Amino acid sequence: MQIKKLSNYNPDKEVEINVKDMVAWNFIRVDRFLQYLRDNRREILEIFITNLEQKYTSVTRTKYKLSDIDIFTETFEKLQIVKNHPNLLDSIINLVLSALEITSDFKWESSVLNVAQITTKRAWLDSHIYFSELLTEMLDREEAINFLRNYFVFNVNEYGNIKQHESLQSGFKSDYESGKRDENTKLVSILLNEGLYATRVDICMLSEALKEYPDSEIKHTVCCSADHAIVKKANENFVLTRTSTLMNGPYCDFCCHDTRIMEKIEHPSKEFYEKLGESEI
Repeated sequence: MQIKKLSNYNPDKEVEINVKDMVAWNFIRVDRFLQYLRDNRREILEIFITNLEQKYTSVTRTKYKLSDIDIFTETFEKLQIVKNHPNLLDSIINLVLSALEITSDFKWESSVLNVAQITTKRAWLDSHIYFSELLTEMLDREEAINFLRNYFVFNVNEYGNIKQHESLQSGFKSDYESGKRDENTKLVSILLNEGLYATRVDICMLSEALKEYPDSEIKHTVCCSADHAIVKKANENFVLTRTSTLMNGPYCDFCCHDTRIMEKIEHPSKEFYEKLGESEI
């Protein structure tokens, strides 16, 4: 049995980001969703794009207009839909600039900034949160949520660069050896045996970044829908179980099972996770 704890959560730690790269990635991420929408609900694509421009604009403070598209030439080669909608491009830029709390007169096209790491999470999440919100306004809510969940799983399976692990032991070691997670979360994990790896997360920076956003179902859908697919992509023999996340509960109770070892998949009890949080295991 092995136990690891992370308790140095530091959302205000400054990290260096390239603003143009952040904008470019948001172009790509929105474009991927619009491609999926085109392939599965083509009849609403054009009105969705129009509404999305308005949705993004309604929640931003900056009013930047992209005049030199050449700065995104390489990114545009990867896009199918967004590049054909100048107003949508502008609205995405302004969404990112607003999340990063910088003004449109700032020369961001060639700038590197130091910003609080929780701020970068907001800049990363906002485009997904608001296109998800819009879909629930345009479709029956249950239908929209199911569509979004399917999309986020598809996105991981199609584009996710997930590190492969031969065993849960390998995954456990990899999760902690780099130190990259130390200031992003507060959690305790336990590798009970070669077939069972349980984690209780008490603070997650994604959850904290979206703390002011009121819709817990949308937050859970955007941030947590793909978790099972991520685990499966790490190793097809791995299965993730959970009953709660910080998006809709007091903590996340993740458990990874290796089906080559565990004949029966049983999620640990609530009492187990309560003790894990108190470090009594």
